[in-house]
Amino acid sequence: MVKLIPMTCKILLLMDKEIVEKVSEHIVVPKSIGKQLKTYEKAEVIAVGDTAFSYAPKSKSVCKVGDRVYIIKYAGIVVTENAGYSAIPEEERDYFRIVNDEDILVVEEPDEQRES
Repeated sequence: MVKLIPMTCKILLLMDKEIVEKVSEHIVVPKSIGKQLKTYEKAEVIAVGDTAFSYAPKSKSVCKVGDRVYIIKYAGIVVTENAGYSAIPEEERDYFRIVNDEDILVVEEPDEQRES
């Protein structure tokens, strides 16, 4: 397995798998089409570049490895970890995305932290 290390202000995300419907052998349509067009996607932060969020005040909280975040839908570059293995079904592949720190919209806060 290759280790991906984001450079400068980049952030590496593991994208949530979207439920898809296979229309034909070569066409896969997300289930969300027709129901609601989302302008964001959810992901988990895997790695953060050295200078990411360097513009943010030190007292301001920023995302860190393990956080769940929402990003702009078409932000960044998609990387498919298993791209070279055609035997792995598309819905079982891991999709990573490399985005700029400014593409992070919000960080999900676990329920137990909200109550305090």
